[in-house]
Amino acid sequence: MSIRSVIIKILFFILSLSSFAGAQTVSVPLSHWAYDAVERWEVRGLLNGIFNNTRPFTRREMAGYVSQLWKQYRKRPQEFTRVDVE
Repeated sequence: MSIRSVIIKILFFILSLSSFAGAQTVSVPLSHWAYDAVERWEVRGLLNGIFNNTRPFTRREMAGYVSQLWKQYRKRPQEFTRVDVE
């Protein structure tokens, strides 16, 4: 699975939530697999300051983290390993 397909899946999930409720009231459930991916990228130093508390992320926050990650990948793809995307 490529980094692009992981990012597309995360964005698709985030955007699909908007059809069920308002943008700020729905959070990404803590049990969602995207948290594992974001945490892995933070541990690798690809994202910073993400897990400062235990509340669920809003869709807007999760989309921002994915956008930040995508920008870094476009600039420096060599920093991403196969483990980062699986």
